Amino acid sequence: MDEPSPPDEPVAPTEPKKKTTKPRKPPADIKSLGATYALEHVERQVKIYPIQESELWTMSVLNTLSTFMFTLGGIFLSVTLSIWTGILVDGGKAAGTGQAVKMEWACFVIAAIFWIVGIWAIIVKRNEIHRIKAESSELRLP
Repeated sequence: MDEPSPPDEPVAPTEPKKKTTKPRKPPADIKSLGATYALEHVERQVKIYPIQESELWTMSVLNTLSTFMFTLGGIFLSVTLSIWTGILVDGGKAAGTGQAVKMEWACFVIAAIFWIVGIWAIIVKRNEIHRIKAESSELRLP
């Protein structure tokens, strides 16, 4: 049988080795990849305008209205172009070409009306913003 080994002698604790990190330089033959940043200190003055909830809601509704009107105008314009393309391909020989031309003009007029309403909504929103800026005054804080 094996003889039992003598108990280990107590070992004095050693201090952990301190890791020293040195910045590594890339080898001379490797070029730096990525963006180059030039540090520049700038200053910007931010203006905060007091806007009531009703004014914010109005601008939100006008944004939604203009987006919706331009979308509908685009849909009707695509229908107009589809009808026009169909007439051109057919050469105007099919029965009902006159009806198709009337439908084409109707779709074009409806698209124009939707776009006019969308432009009106943008103008009203811009006027609302100008009004808010005109009613606001700059505060001088000590």
